[in-house]
Amino acid sequence: MPTERTTILEAISIAGDLTEIAKRDNILVVREVDGKRNYARVNLLSKDLFKSPYFYLKTNDVVYVEPVKAKFINRTGIPQYLGIIAIGLSLLITVINLKK
Repeated sequence: MPTERTTILEAISIAGDLTEIAKRDNILVVREVDGKRNYARVNLLSKDLFKSPYFYLKTNDVVYVEPVKAKFINRTGIPQYLGIIAIGLSLLITVINLKK
């Protein structure tokens, strides 16, 4: 990290920002304290973010941003396979027409 006191917002910015499918209201921060891992959820949309003990990251903190499931499915689901389905149907129709 560039500075000793890096905020979670700065860390996300350094990482290249959040994607459109990022779940901004439920970010997981993993912090090790006295050999034990602590897990905390942070809401970037809340004004209370600035009061959170996880606003300033510590050395070896891990920040994990989950995708929003509905947007993730729309982005990676059916549209991805639509081209393959169209090619398969075209091939099937061509074979049927050749047998006539």
